Amino acid sequence: MKAVDRVSVAVYAKAAADKYDGIFYTGGHKFDLQMQEDAFAFWDRWL
Repeated sequence: MKAVDRVSVAVYAKAAADKYDGIFYTGGHKFDLQMQEDAFAFWDRWL
């Protein structure tokens, strides 16, 4: 995921740096409440 994040940052920096937000959370594979809130807030803002 960190490699994909680095590529995404570089790509989005060319035209839309404010529209990419890579966040890493502690723990294993999950989609907990904090992650859901962050994802939905991002989608509400940009979609």
